[in-house]
Amino acid sequence: MNQEDNDRRAVELGVKFRSDTDGFVAGVRFWKGPRNTGIHTGDLWSLSGTRLASAVFTNESASGWQEVRFAQPVPVKAGVTYVASYHTPTGLYAQDAGAFAAAGVDSAPLHALRDGLDGPNGVYAYGTAGTFPTKSWRSSNNWVDVVFTTTP
Repeated sequence: MNQEDNDRRAVELGVKFRSDTDGFVAGVRFWKGPRNTGIHTGDLWSLSGTRLASAVFTNESASGWQEVRFAQPVPVKAGVTYVASYHTPTGLYAQDAGAFAAAGVDSAPLHALRDGLDGPNGVYAYGTAGTFPTKSWRSSNNWVDVVFTTTP
């Protein structure tokens, strides 16, 4: 994992995913390097760009996986594509180029989609928090994940 891309712009970074089963997304996780500072916000989106939930990360460690829970778990349907993302105001985020080019990442019942399934993956959008990420750069894994459960 490249723990720190040299990009220093505010950006929303995301991953497109599907589940094999109906369930609930309780929150969002992301990998943080030591210079990825500031207030981070986690979001869950429909594929069309409707924000389904949002929460601000608190009590972050200096580096490693960070996790935030939504006020209420969000129901998700099997086989439907969603986007989980987080916003960093400082950039310097973890990223691995090419990760979604030929294959997705499978950890049943969840699947981070390979490029070409519902468009590109490893999505991003520069700007303020809450901007729906639609662009992709080299099919990059931005090290964003969801907290998934089958019960609320």
